[in-house]
Amino acid sequence: MIGISRSSFYAHSEKKALEREEKYTDLLSKIEEIHLEMPFYGYRRIQAELARRGEKVNHKRLKRVRQKNKIRAVQFRSFTPQTQNIVIEFFQILLRDFSL
Repeated sequence: MIGISRSSFYAHSEKKALEREEKYTDLLSKIEEIHLEMPFYGYRRIQAELARRGEKVNHKRLKRVRQKNKIRAVQFRSFTPQTQNIVIEFFQILLRDFSL
């Protein structure tokens, strides 16, 4: 119906699949390189960094590649003090040995 042979159609589709796979591995290597340099970068910062390096990538594709390869940003924990009553305990110790 299209006017091309069946073998040509499938050869063309296989060629596209190989090109897509090549682009995928190229993008993955660039993402891993950025992740090793800056492990705390999320997908937005990685996308901006790729844009600075001249690679334009859709954020959905970037997220999909990162999720598929389990590349996750390092998240810093918020500061929570472990000892909260140290000042009170310190003064209690001082007052225990204090005599008037």
